Amino acid sequence: MKRRNFIKNTAALTAALSLNGNLFGRRERRQVGNMKHFLFVNLRGAPSHMEMFDPKEGHKNGGPTKAIQTRTEGLVFAEHFERMAERSDKMAIMRMTSTDNNHGTAQQFLNFGAVRANGAALNRPTMGAMAAHTLAKGTDTGLPCFVSMGGGQQVGGFLGNKYSSFTVNPASAGSDFAISEEIKSNIRKADAIRKNLRKMSPVGESEIYHEETKNQKSALYVIENGEKIFDINHESQATKEKFGGANGQSFLLTKRLIQHGVSSMQINIGGWDTHSDNFNRTAAKVKDLDFALDALVTELIEMEKFNETLILVCGEFGRTPTINGNDGRDHFSRVFNAALISGGIRGGQVFGESSPDGYNIKNGVTREELCHTAMSLVGTPPRFEEKNKAPERLLPTGFGIKGFETL
Repeated sequence: MKRRNFIKNTAALTAALSLNGNLFGRRERRQVGNMKHFLFVNLRGAPSHMEMFDPKEGHKNGGPTKAIQTRTEGLVFAEHFERMAERSDKMAIMRMTSTDNNHGTAQQFLNFGAVRANGAALNRPTMGAMAAHTLAKGTDTGLPCFVSMGGGQQVGGFLGNKYSSFTVNPASAGSDFAISEEIKSNIRKADAIRKNLRKMSPVGESEIYHEETKNQKSALYVIENGEKIFDINHESQATKEKFGGANGQSFLLTKRLIQHGVSSMQINIGGWDTHSDNFNRTAAKVKDLDFALDALVTELIEMEKFNETLILVCGEFGRTPTINGNDGRDHFSRVFNAALISGGIRGGQVFGESSPDGYNIKNGVTREELCHTAMSLVGTPPRFEEKNKAPERLLPTGFGIKGFETL
């Protein structure tokens, strides 16, 4: 290559890389990786987009839900998201679309970025495990790198058990988080078995043994020394009240986990499958979510952690714009919503546009694009490569959201 062409091409590349955060296109994908913490808020049961980030006040499909103006011009939220409406300048809203309105397969794709084919085993990491694998490198807090709240373990798949979630089930509102005696007993038994195997066999020299030993030490650290980190009574009463009711504990615990260096967290919130009494049930849940999310953002800003934390809020699909005879909404995957929240992204971005009746969508964001974008922001590569092993695909085929901007 001639010198002048080399200089010209280098200058063009430099200019392209320095564009103001416009990092994603349908024909390209670049890692960002500015985040240090990832939280996935999984709204299990599929919430109605029209009672969250896309109300249709004035149309018969909108029901009694009113719209409120956010800090972003032209963007409205449902009335019960009043606190997060004031945070829209820290949020990106995605009008999503898919063709899957089955809870099981849709939840599987939301978590794994893939669905089992013909009943085959799905040896893949969940999104939280991928984030933990990326973000926890070079860190050793003594705590698990991935903590899940609200039921259901999230698996590490081919990344290894180290990246499976340490699962904590919240007690009733207002009481402590507790690690069950059964879990404690199982961890201690496993440690005893590991020590006996080491005495009887040279297995201690193997790489697998060393990995399992490290995982076991982490688990023992948590049950013997780390419960104080999981005990929200170490927070002031004023702070606890700031996070609100039913799900506030999980968000308050997330704040404590981030404070102690945990990389990846998942909060599972069920109860969104509102085939009946949709408006009352969803209003209560949205108010609770609004309260807790706003409190977490406030705390992260005060801790100077908000710019390096990415929060994803999404359910597996949406609900019908039409209202059924039980004052409910049924399964609907053509239009639903997701939100990304962080001080490290350009706020006020909206991708996709739903029709006035809520039934149709223009330029809808796919689940693949959402997964790519969220995982790119934490620095996860498309493939996992390990010495002497064939590469494994981490992210689904496809690309990130076109035009998504960071700061």
